[in-house]
Amino acid sequence: MWALVESGSVTAVYTRPKAITIGGIQHPRSIFTRWSAAELQAIGIYSYSEEGASVDNRFYKQGGSSVVVDDAAGTVTKTYSHVEKALEDSNQQIQSTNADGVAIYLDADDVEVLQTDLVEDVEYTPKMEDYLDEDGEVVTTLGLKSQKKSQLKATAASLLSGSDWYVVRAAEGGAAIPTDVATYRAAVRTASGTMETAIDAAADMDAFIALHTDIPATQSTNADGVLIYLDADDVEVLATDLVDGVEYTAKMDAAVTATLNDWPTIPDTLA
Repeated sequence: MWALVESGSVTAVYTRPKAITIGGIQHPRSIFTRWSAAELQAIGIYSYSEEGASVDNRFYKQGGSSVVVDDAAGTVTKTYSHVEKALEDSNQQIQSTNADGVAIYLDADDVEVLQTDLVEDVEYTPKMEDYLDEDGEVVTTLGLKSQKKSQLKATAASLLSGSDWYVVRAAEGGAAIPTDVATYRAAVRTASGTMETAIDAAADMDAFIALHTDIPATQSTNADGVLIYLDADDVEVLATDLVDGVEYTAKMDAAVTATLNDWPTIPDTLA
């Protein structure tokens, strides 16, 4: 991609070659592929790139952006910031008003000032209070933790629904629930509880994200980071000690399923 820089500022971004007019001079689209970087820069066309443009919207929302024009390198870089979504629940807030509906502000000393009494060039902040619904209950915005726990409950209910009929049959005097089914149902409930406990224990966004992250199988290393192999007798051999002409296989560390993906295996009875 390219950017048009005029008087130190970006005035246009081109995602693909196109015919353009700069300073009253028309240029064909071919200049983007045939001209050198120096030739393009001479008419104000810089190489353009973006950093942080994509965001994992499960955990973040895109914040603001900043643009750096590097005249020496002939580049323009636009960098986006990412804002963490709230992990915890929060009460919705609205600005406080007096009995007549006039908005209330706070001055630097936290003294209340009505909107009608605000003084020019003095800084104020809105006074906020909890937003109440028609029943007088505080309206809460659910954080990621509560949202995820709600999803887990729904997943657990879905996993159990396929074997609910065994429970109903047994409760009405029919055959007992098969052992493997009973074990599976208990395991689903245990897993759900374990996941919710792990969510509550996540101290920050990194910890919360880690609960969603599968760890793939990787080759084992020693404490110094040297790769480990196995010979024909399954004896460990460091990569630095491999012998030419001898066959080895990589020693692998097992993959680890993310905590929030680690549901029990469905038994054959229900498969």
